Amino acid sequence: MKVFGFAALAACAVALPASAQGLNLMDPHTYTDGAYVEATGGSTFQGATTEFNSGPGDANKGSGHFRPGEFGSATFGKRIAPGLALELEGVYLSNNYNRATEITQGTGGSSRTYGGLANVRFSLPYDYHITPRFSVVPYIAAGAGYGDVHYRTTAPIDADQGGLMWQAKTGIEVKTGTPISFDFGYRYIGTPQYSQDFVGAGGDSSFRLRSHVQVATGGIKYTF
Repeated sequence: MKVFGFAALAACAVALPASAQGLNLMDPHTYTDGAYVEATGGSTFQGATTEFNSGPGDANKGSGHFRPGEFGSATFGKRIAPGLALELEGVYLSNNYNRATEITQGTGGSSRTYGGLANVRFSLPYDYHITPRFSVVPYIAAGAGYGDVHYRTTAPIDADQGGLMWQAKTGIEVKTGTPISFDFGYRYIGTPQYSQDFVGAGGDSSFRLRSHVQVATGGIKYTF
């Protein structure tokens, strides 16, 4: 992540003098209708798997909690109106448990998820200029799509499950007066649900295992 950050700053420093020429930096509609690509990385800082159990008693109920993990995404977007954009995004995230509190997940494990989502993104239609060149634009976005999650636990569970994946995200875009901008955000991700029959201390049960993850992100965007 440090190498990525230094490379991004170097690219911005090179691009600023050349790209700023001829741009009306105070025009709030600069890049309003452009297409863009974005690469994002980050870390999960909170999350868990939760189980919904149909068996008798509470012996198989609980959750497994995650250590910080890895997140990455690639996005193609198109602004279709001031403050409104549509996006296609591919995401990857990986987590390990630091503790688990129920029999079906055991004492540890991990999850790995790939997915593709379609997002709707809303932002202010005007930039808030810090300087004539640099401006900040807050945004919110939501998306849904298809994901594949692989659960591995010491119980053991070692299987894949595909299905609905969704997210909600918010953050700020820092514009540089060039086609390059930076994104700092937060997102909440719900992954596909995993289902399995299990015989536990509380009796036979049919349970659903689902992960929900919170992620801090940083990205670099190029607008055409």
